Amino acid sequence: MRIRHMAVGTLVGTAIALGSAAAPAQATPGDSAPACVTRDVDLNPQGFSVHLENTCGSAVQVRIVVENAPGSACITLAAGSTSRWNSARGRYIRTVLC
Repeated sequence: MRIRHMAVGTLVGTAIALGSAAAPAQATPGDSAPACVTRDVDLNPQGFSVHLENTCGSAVQVRIVVENAPGSACITLAAGSTSRWNSARGRYIRTVLC
């Protein structure tokens, strides 16, 4: 009985240690959006459009950064949702967290 209890305690301690070592860093506004937010940029005669799709397990808020023009406001994407943002000016740079 005592050996079994020690083995369970060791497994729990190992799981806690591994869990804390594998914990992701906290994301902050301005960081690049995670890879589970896909971005497709389409150039067209009127400028460009960015199609976003959230394949993450939860909602995310992102904004689009544009060179030489205003970027987007924060866009909330529910898990599994999509959004399209259009701009007549500038050049797409990246998608970041709000």
